[in-house]
Amino acid sequence: MSDVMNVRHLTCACGAAVVVAIAVGACGGGSIDVVARVAGVAITRTDLDHWIAVEDGLAPGNTSGKRVVEARALSFLISEQWTLGEGRELGLTVSERRARRETEVLNYERRAGIAFGDVPRAAKRMQVVGSRATEADQVRVVKLELLEAEIQQARTVLAAQGIGHTQVVAYYTRHKRHFLVPEHRKVVVIETPRLGPTLKAKREIESGKDPARVARHVSQGPLAHLGGALQDLVGRRGMRGEGLVANIFRARPRLLVGPLRGDWYYIFEVLHVSPAHEPGLARVEDRIVEYLAGRQASTATRAAEERRWAARTVCAQGYARGCGHGGGGLA
Repeated sequence: MSDVMNVRHLTCACGAAVVVAIAVGACGGGSIDVVARVAGVAITRTDLDHWIAVEDGLAPGNTSGKRVVEARALSFLISEQWTLGEGRELGLTVSERRARRETEVLNYERRAGIAFGDVPRAAKRMQVVGSRATEADQVRVVKLELLEAEIQQARTVLAAQGIGHTQVVAYYTRHKRHFLVPEHRKVVVIETPRLGPTLKAKREIESGKDPARVARHVSQGPLAHLGGALQDLVGRRGMRGEGLVANIFRARPRLLVGPLRGDWYYIFEVLHVSPAHEPGLARVEDRIVEYLAGRQASTATRAAEERRWAARTVCAQGYARGCGHGGGGLA
């Protein structure tokens, strides 16, 4: 489902919004306060007014600009019911405790200026509603995003059951270069701000001392906290440029190089090289199945679910615009 403020346009199953008059007795005992129903679940005018205020900062009684955001708010509420309904049918739930914990983390990260991590879509939506929403609104948003992630995972698992070996082989054959494992190098680097200590370290290594041991005692650069040892440095032989990494990938293994001058003086020795190689199909088959299943779950499976829920969605007269957006779909 898309961001609250950027709901994706989607028409209902027959290519247009499903709009009916929902009055007393309609749709199984409706009410004039009901603006839409999803599989019999009512969305009320009260809830819509509240979410308009959350999105746009408007008081429920303020009509200025309300129609502009009304469709977005209704789209969100419809998509929420689609997601909750799909979750129920799949037997998936997200606990209130988990949603509250994630909300607390997201609010802390936002205040601290830290990049959002575990639920980035929820984080994006929180940036929209965070300053206007109540704590309950925030938990509601995060809980919905967590449930959508669970639904997407369930879709992927189901889709994976239909991915055949022939499809995997065909994809691997067409995209072999994407699976290339680049060259990796393990290297010891010793950096010092003055030339003297670098030369002394070089002499110690040439006398037979272990380069990594010397690095731990001598190196003062940014790599000092790693003991001067870089594990799995990724790149390619013949890299252009004169920087440290380019020099490392031009060097022969087990050859002490330097001193050279960068920001500081440095010497280095490449301890081990793992050449670039193409992994066999057996090594990447599970990854390919997961990718193909995820792609199918995000397109065909999702579209079928959206059509199914759109067919179960009706809106009152005057709310065609929000209903026509279809709520942005599931996930």
